[in-house]
Amino acid sequence: MNLDSELYGVNPIPFLSVRKFFGETLPRIGWSKDDEDDVVLDAGCGPGGTTVHYILPLMPKLKRLYAFDVLSDMIELAQKRNFHPKVRYSVANIEDW
Repeated sequence: MNLDSELYGVNPIPFLSVRKFFGETLPRIGWSKDDEDDVVLDAGCGPGGTTVHYILPLMPKLKRLYAFDVLSDMIELAQKRNFHPKVRYSVANIEDW
């Protein structure tokens, strides 16, 4: 996996596993697009393209989306390219939690 943030394109192409999770798994477990108090975590958000252009539109009434990545330059790029008032980007490593 290449972790150089400058090599990531502006137009995100979500992994098949991400598309399958949101398209098939969440509806099966009863997730609803109408929940206004939902808070979502995107672990490993990279430059934020999938976060803002794919995940966020699937949850229009979402209260907050927390997105983090282990690389600070990925978060800087996400904040520049993919700012949204409902998204909070942070540098973090899920393995440390």
